[in-house]
Amino acid sequence: MKKTKELWDKSKWFKPLAIVIFVLIIVFLTKFNVLIVFIGFSIITYLILSIVENLPSTTSLSNDNKNMNRTVYVTQNGTSKTYWYDSNAIRPKNNLTKIVTMTEDVAISQGKHHSKIE
Repeated sequence: MKKTKELWDKSKWFKPLAIVIFVLIIVFLTKFNVLIVFIGFSIITYLILSIVENLPSTTSLSNDNKNMNRTVYVTQNGTSKTYWYDSNAIRPKNNLTKIVTMTEDVAISQGKHHSKIE
């Protein structure tokens, strides 16, 4: 599965394949003098190529940044090994006056993990 994902992410084969398809369309359409259809195919293929090239990298980076800047809540004055995304999800048996807020990347760097019950 990992190799398949790498092929799609890197898309090394996608541009050469698109060029071959363009050439075949040009040869086919010039024989029948259908220039308008060719222009339409060209625009659609260009749009698809630009979408495929931009989606994986942009999506993964923005999701990583959102997750790492998320505010989390840590009990026991920040010494607990567990953090929560929602302070209302913390069990009432914990002392709610000793909750510390921090970003998720700071919590992870301190060896904390997300609560299993949230």
